[in-house]
Amino acid sequence: MRRVLTALLTLVLLSGCSAAESAEVPKGISLSVYQNRTDVEARTLEVSFLNETDGVLTVTRLELRASQFVGVALWPRASTTIPSGATISLPVPLPGADCAAAPTAATVEFDYRLANGRAGTAVAEPVDTLTRLPGIREDDCIAVSVASVVDIRSASVLRLSTVAGRPVAEIDLVLTPTGAGGSVTLESASSTTLLTPVGPDGVDAAESAIDREIVGTDAPSTVTLAYAPNRCDAHAIAEDKRGTIFPVAVTTSDGFAGHLYLASSVELRGALYDFVRTTCGLPLD
Repeated sequence: MRRVLTALLTLVLLSGCSAAESAEVPKGISLSVYQNRTDVEARTLEVSFLNETDGVLTVTRLELRASQFVGVALWPRASTTIPSGATISLPVPLPGADCAAAPTAATVEFDYRLANGRAGTAVAEPVDTLTRLPGIREDDCIAVSVASVVDIRSASVLRLSTVAGRPVAEIDLVLTPTGAGGSVTLESASSTTLLTPVGPDGVDAAESAIDREIVGTDAPSTVTLAYAPNRCDAHAIAEDKRGTIFPVAVTTSDGFAGHLYLASSVELRGALYDFVRTTCGLPLD
């Protein structure tokens, strides 16, 4: 009986050691996370693997967890290979925001296979290269707070006008209160890489004042913003990533303050590109 118990105890201890070892990231592999400009609108996060082992690293599953999200962020592919000495980033779609949870460090869990045949599951706290996770949480929670009070969308139709003799694009923000309690104050709208606000005197402004408070029980209304081209080279449109996403400074009655980023519809984006081309004397596509 004593030998049986000893064998069982040894098996438990060995199993525990095996599980602990499998959770460690193999030597020579390091992880980080970051966001490109295109990732912001797509709501994805790049999980980057640096493979400094002697052979190919194969990743067959990846999950990212952080308390700021309502669920697990799953990498949507089945597998990928990372050669020795290479860095490869895997885009992971992010779940919705959990603004009630206290922030905790993000962890990445992944299944791997090494060239020497070793395989397992590892868990790591990736380096947040650009400290983006706190920024994502802030942006998410501002958007959630605003949306609980008012739905804000840019109209799909662009209106062309002049301000002090200068051609401008007028963009209507359609405000539809939800009927809930609380309020949102739209403070101002800022420039983008492609467009700059224009003041009543026709001069470029760092930001355009709005100063409009919306209560959840208000009637629907609109806010109009006037923009002119921020730059007039052909690369401004050809390489544009966020030029038609408008940063609006907001404060909410539940204590959030920051920027709400309003993306243009496909129709509005195309109309804005044509406006910049025409105003700048660039050829239309």
